[in-house]
Amino acid sequence: MARELFLRARYLASQPNGQARLEAVQLYRNTVAADPRFAIAWAELARTLSLALFHDPAMGGQTASEIRSAAARALQLDPNLADAHFALARLAWCYDGNWAEAEPAFLRTLALNPNYASAHQAFALALAAQGRSSDALAHSRRAIELNPLSFVASNDYGVVLYCSHQFSQAV
Repeated sequence: MARELFLRARYLASQPNGQARLEAVQLYRNTVAADPRFAIAWAELARTLSLALFHDPAMGGQTASEIRSAAARALQLDPNLADAHFALARLAWCYDGNWAEAEPAFLRTLALNPNYASAHQAFALALAAQGRSSDALAHSRRAIELNPLSFVASNDYGVVLYCSHQFSQAV
């Protein structure tokens, strides 16, 4: 039962709209309730919530707390889950504004999974916000290499180019 819930949640989490993402969150919650030792489900719950919070900061502190709890549980069960580290990186960067925590979490995520396109994308945006243009561009390009059909990766590359003052290329 937990596996079926997890697969349905993963499908919904991959959809490009907020309502599907929120339905995925509920299915991940149901998954971990059915099997509290399902480490990947805890990590996916944290990751999906962190994306929801990124798109809607008004979700606030309760969501941030749930992300921290779910990621901690995932990492307690398996310390090498890139999704859990990624959720904590995005939370530290976007919600807490804590670059000192975010950067090592991004780096840990990418050390565990160097082919994690979404982590490269988010790290690129975070680096651009820190004024680290060359690093940001490298991670943004890597995200596109890994996921060349992603509209979001291409759009984010334009944002990184813009932040890097490469306006004609950003267009």
